[in-house]
Amino acid sequence: MNRILVAVLLALVICIGLVPVGIHIASRDLPPPEEADLQLESVKISPEENAYTYFLEAGNKLYWPTNACVLIAYLEGKGADEAVVDEIISRNGTVIDPVLRGLACERCVVPDVTRYDVQLPYLSPWRNIGRVMAARARKERMAGRYADAVTTCLGLLRFADMIQVEAGGVIHYLVGVAILDLGLDQALAIARDKGTPESDLRRLSAGLGDLGPFVPGLIRAIKVEYRVASNAVEEVGNKALGLTDVVGMERTGLSSFLRKRRMPRYIFQPNRTRRMFADLYRGMIRSAPDNYSAMAPVDLERELGFSGSKIKWMIRPNAVGRILCSLIAPSIHSILERRCRTECSVAAARLVTACHLYSRTEGGYPPDLQSLVPNWLPAIPLDPYDGQPFRYDTGQRVIYSVGADLKDSGGSDHMPDGAKNESERLGRWKMADAVFEL
Repeated sequence: MNRILVAVLLALVICIGLVPVGIHIASRDLPPPEEADLQLESVKISPEENAYTYFLEAGNKLYWPTNACVLIAYLEGKGADEAVVDEIISRNGTVIDPVLRGLACERCVVPDVTRYDVQLPYLSPWRNIGRVMAARARKERMAGRYADAVTTCLGLLRFADMIQVEAGGVIHYLVGVAILDLGLDQALAIARDKGTPESDLRRLSAGLGDLGPFVPGLIRAIKVEYRVASNAVEEVGNKALGLTDVVGMERTGLSSFLRKRRMPRYIFQPNRTRRMFADLYRGMIRSAPDNYSAMAPVDLERELGFSGSKIKWMIRPNAVGRILCSLIAPSIHSILERRCRTECSVAAARLVTACHLYSRTEGGYPPDLQSLVPNWLPAIPLDPYDGQPFRYDTGQRVIYSVGADLKDSGGSDHMPDGAKNESERLGRWKMADAVFEL
């Protein structure tokens, strides 16, 4: 019995002794990750050559009253007080000149974004400038001033394109493509309007063909996000930034205490955390050019080891690093899908315009999309969702994409009851297929 007791005590002592050894081993951080492929190019450009200078001036001049929601309703085809719309357009006449000066530049290089909490005050005015330009294009078209409407629409499209391709982060990219959507709405309306002269349709078609690409801007946005995340990891590691700051905890005694304490390496390992960010963002960059069907869904909780009980993942090494990663990392799959949606909308607008150009010459819509090549389009665009050529239903007179469910529903515009009050643009992505009417 004594021997058994001694053996048990000895085993217990060994186990207790191994615990700190295990913690010490688990607290070892990894070497810093290789980051060369995630670095951004250094861009030097004079203010006079930078469209940002002029777009910023336009944003500062923007008149955006408290009742500007009327203009948004007008763009969505809802009932709106047109006198208010006219006033907003008129009072923003001085905004257009600096926008045009910016459009004459080659690039729109924005200030570097290096922190997760940096403010981007110019983005909201830019989006509202897009709304003003879209409303102006619609007014011009409805007044029969088609040449002016096309000119305004093309300016709006280029404005959006310059913003997205030099994206200073994911939010910046999303604002750029949201402004582009406004321009594409007007492009479709101009193409469908039977009064639009053929010469203006051709001008519109050429402008639509100049848009994009949309992958470089997205990749740039992802690299900016990695830089921001890497800097946040460094600041948390050197106590310049606390995890409580990242989650937005109010400055209480507890938050101040936590902020001033360097976290043990067992619960926070900066280099390991950077590697997690690097792996996530590299995966996004690899998937950025893919069709939606080829994109592998990312389960962020599983990737970060959040599966199982909370106690289990909280006591695992680098728990704080994994929490930081989950807080800062963007919604990966939805951002990648947004690029597909943008490419789909641009391609569909080109196809709709080409079909109307064909109709002007041949006296009716084409029997198939291939008939548009080569006189009206150099090639039939591929659906960015499944990589197949766009679908065309001559009976329904629609062009369509299979959309995110990747199912060809024959150009069905069925959508859930709760989405039926959406605008055409927003509702399209809730339909069985993403349908664009001729």
